[in-house]
Amino acid sequence: VTGVQTCALPISMAGYTPTIYLRNVFRMKWDKDNTYLNMFIEGKRKFIEHTKGKGWSLIAAFAEWHVLQHKNAVEIGFDMIQIWRLDNWPTLYQTMVELSETRWYRDLGKSLASENQDLLINAAAFEPGPNIKWLRDDQPGYTYLYEVSRPCDGRSHAYLRELNWFSAEMSRRAGWKLVWWASQVTAQPAQISVLWRVPDPPAASSKGVPQDLVDVAQDCKRYNEQLMTLLQTSTRRIYYPIYTERLAELAAGSTTRKVTTS
Repeated sequence: VTGVQTCALPISMAGYTPTIYLRNVFRMKWDKDNTYLNMFIEGKRKFIEHTKGKGWSLIAAFAEWHVLQHKNAVEIGFDMIQIWRLDNWPTLYQTMVELSETRWYRDLGKSLASENQDLLINAAAFEPGPNIKWLRDDQPGYTYLYEVSRPCDGRSHAYLRELNWFSAEMSRRAGWKLVWWASQVTAQPAQISVLWRVPDPPAASSKGVPQDLVDVAQDCKRYNEQLMTLLQTSTRRIYYPIYTERLAELAAGSTTRKVTTS
């Protein structure tokens, strides 16, 4: 990867091998007959099947709108994001070489209007598990809150400590689950990305993400005086799980059943 800037990582990595992530940010083509949506879902189904046991693990997949099987895409050109855990640095390249000449993989590429990829590493030694589990084929049962922040210079360690407090507080208050946090390697190395899974109301005590955030900002001085003061920039967005997650869950379930019955 060219053009990578150097930066101080948020935790000391001496003697520690970081986990590597690939983040895809893309937009899908749209047509009235859902041709591209069907191409996308079928391509992801085959990709998950092909990469099973080959160093790829889906952490989360989400978008500005729901993307479900046999449902219409409701808007043209909305953002979609997928986060994959990779076994090692060569995993991405090796997979691309293997798949580049397959028809279904080329069709998957044709279903996309744009795509950008970034590499990240885990922001702290603690690494939550993805544990993807939908309620039904068309109902995940949760939404995501996705944050991309840039801590003030020299304050990354302090920010991660406060972020850990914030995650624990929101878990206690509203059932939020920290799914993923990572530090960017490419493009903007100083940025830290965080993903929370938020149960749909009335599950747990969640009132919905906006009200949950309003409540903690109102109730906790630590949020205003410590957490937020450590940031230069921060953006938070609510996203919805997409069907790629369901495909990964079903693929993992079929593997478990095969192992169990053998």
